[in-house]
Amino acid sequence: MSSPLFTIIIPTHNRAERLSVAVESVLAQECEDWELLIIDDGSTDNTRSVAESFTDQRIRYHYQENRQLNGARNTGVRLATGRYIGFLDDDDLFKPDHLSVLKAGMMTDNFKSDIYRSGELLQGGGKTTLVPNYENGPDILRQYWEKVTGMFGMVFRADLMKANTFDESHLLLDDFLWLNRILIRASLYQVEAYTAIVNLHPEQRSATYVNEELLRQNVERLAEAYNFPGVSERVNYRFYHKQVLHQYMHCCRVLCRGGKNYRAMKIWKEGISYASASDWRNVSRTFVMISTGK
Repeated sequence: MSSPLFTIIIPTHNRAERLSVAVESVLAQECEDWELLIIDDGSTDNTRSVAESFTDQRIRYHYQENRQLNGARNTGVRLATGRYIGFLDDDDLFKPDHLSVLKAGMMTDNFKSDIYRSGELLQGGGKTTLVPNYENGPDILRQYWEKVTGMFGMVFRADLMKANTFDESHLLLDDFLWLNRILIRASLYQVEAYTAIVNLHPEQRSATYVNEELLRQNVERLAEAYNFPGVSERVNYRFYHKQVLHQYMHCCRVLCRGGKNYRAMKIWKEGISYASASDWRNVSRTFVMISTGK
């Protein structure tokens, strides 16, 4: 049996009630040249029964003791047989043409690039936001720092993935650090279509970011990423400041939603030292939220 073009990996942990939608979105793909690996990272709910209810032979279920997200990703990459590997969170989904537009991009690009990416949509609160696409041609590492995106919507050459495992000690900014190091050398081809849907909801990992200790760790990780050999020479320092500011403002908003406005204001005052003139809309909006509780 020949290897599929795509391996899609769904790491999951105690999200049985959401998992089916993600799996169904893979089953609905117009391009049928794929395998799906569901990596159950120590779930204690009925994740196994949900996963095993799907009878398509292209779907494989694997259970492991809990190793957190990066441990599940590494297992999926190890088991993958596809030429390109991509990830789908258990609470998100792909449009039916997701893999077909990526395949079309590969053919247009003559399969020269290491990574292929479709556009990403954020859905939540009754609205949809388009995450900015990259431009094909200019330095992708610089673009990545300027408008950070996660790995969602991307597929990677399998040999690149298997040679660059995820750091299982990193639970914060793990996507960012991993992609930062990959994009120092790797090439990326952007297709224009928006086909990857991220569902925004209170159970997301980022929504549980509620204390100053985690903020400090994230700021340290950003410094580590920027000082990695080959980065600062290509990435303007203001983009580094912009990402640090984002961490501060995000922490402020989460604290505010939890009713911790005093702590949020303290963090806000500390964070604005990283703001440039172009950031003040975001900074002002966060200030209003802290001041009014809305």
